[in-house]
Amino acid sequence: MFERSTLRIFLACACAILSLFVMPVWADSSYQFSLGVHGADLDYDGGADGEGYGLYAAAYLEPIKLTAAMPYNLTPFYTRTSGLFLNTSKSRVTDLNQVRGSQVLKKMDGHVSSVGMRLANAELPVWASLDYTRVGSSHYQFSSQSRATADRRYIKSATVGLFLNDTLGAYGFYENDNDQDSYGLGAHYLHSLGNFGFVETGLQYTKIDVDNEKISLEVVNGTVRNSNVQAGNESDRVVSLRYFPTVKAEIGLRYRKMDYDHDSYGYSVIANASYYILSHLQLGVRYQEVHQDDGAIRMSKMEYKSVSGSVSFKF
Repeated sequence: MFERSTLRIFLACACAILSLFVMPVWADSSYQFSLGVHGADLDYDGGADGEGYGLYAAAYLEPIKLTAAMPYNLTPFYTRTSGLFLNTSKSRVTDLNQVRGSQVLKKMDGHVSSVGMRLANAELPVWASLDYTRVGSSHYQFSSQSRATADRRYIKSATVGLFLNDTLGAYGFYENDNDQDSYGLGAHYLHSLGNFGFVETGLQYTKIDVDNEKISLEVVNGTVRNSNVQAGNESDRVVSLRYFPTVKAEIGLRYRKMDYDHDSYGYSVIANASYYILSHLQLGVRYQEVHQDDGAIRMSKMEYKSVSGSVSFKF
């Protein structure tokens, strides 16, 4: 399953790359806009599989100058450049065996769109960002052949950060998602290794307050039964490490631990790599695993693996 879907993803990316080569290549190493596409192959626990794809774009208030003094992927952030960001993605999963209400979910599809804005200035240590995400109506099909549509969700978040020096910073954030509020703190540090490149480390803690408790259900011998009562609070801890052997290349690892406050937990691991084959053309690949020993209030219990490819063009 992985092989066929992954091959389709990378063939699509290759076609996009070839089409970009017909565009003129600028002599300088700077850009102000970025466009990209990505595709993912999803493999869910229990035999379900799916696929996702999306588009993203960025526009900056000032040109981003790429130099040997800083990794290309981090230049917009550490030069404190204001920008506007747009994302949209769709996904579809089949052959699920997940409980929703008193039924067994077999298929689902959905889409997510977001717009974000970062306000920053090279002369000021403080920066801020605002993000608005629309989780579109998801369509569900159950084993009984009945269908349902989930309501749209609108997520609003705000972040305020502070640069303690040119490469060390901290931030705090707040997010509202329907009947839950999330807030937390994070820190990041970029360190030069001289001839061996750069390394960036990051830490983040998130506290999630949910307005109501919920009874968990599970499928046993073809029937639905009650499981644990899920508590109304969750928390996330994230540790990330990004290594840049050159300013054009990145290898990253991100670990996220999710605590559900009722003696259960989950975690996810993300590994990624990217490279600028030209100063204006970047290719990327990413692998993710999500594991849970019980269901979270926000996402139920859905373990999966995914592999994705991306291509972006700067101009």
